[in-house]
Amino acid sequence: MTHCMAASRLRVQRGARACERLSAVEATDVLAPDGCRRAWTLELVVEGERVPPDVLRELGASDVSLVDATRQGSPAHVVVTAVA
Repeated sequence: MTHCMAASRLRVQRGARACERLSAVEATDVLAPDGCRRAWTLELVVEGERVPPDVLRELGASDVSLVDATRQGSPAHVVVTAVA
């Protein structure tokens, strides 16, 4: 693994750990690059209809970029995808 990929993995893992402590976050998953993903990816399931500011703050503090936030289901949840 290159230095850049290792650094990306660490940023995504740091973001996952930080977000796991937030009450609105119900689940986190760190996904390695593969045929579908070109970068280390963090997926979060967040309770509610939008991404709470504290989740955005933790993603930013971890230097992870938000790429998608899709509302799903009833009661409402948001699936957040971020990459490093």
